[in-house]
Amino acid sequence: MGNILNDTVIMNKKLVYGNKSTRYSLIGLSQEGKLILGKYNYQEAIEEGIESAIAFGPFIIVNGNNQIKNANAGGLHPRMAIGQKQDGTMIFVAIDGRQPRI
Repeated sequence: MGNILNDTVIMNKKLVYGNKSTRYSLIGLSQEGKLILGKYNYQEAIEEGIESAIAFGPFIIVNGNNQIKNANAGGLHPRMAIGQKQDGTMIFVAIDGRQPRI
């Protein structure tokens, strides 16, 4: 199902998919390449400087602060993490969560 949009997408400041008034957990990039994340509707995202974004979550760490409040992660599933270092370097981590414990 990786080819079907099922949540909001903003590309080049245009809402490609989603509802303009609904607030989504978004991860996006500004024109300067700064990673921006939070809960925004379309207009709030544009005002925050987001140029392109997708719905994404849960957020694990925001500005150095842990966002996970309980240990329930939903079972053994693949996970994706996106981060940005202070110097602007982007970090992407993909985890195959379906491997048995060793």
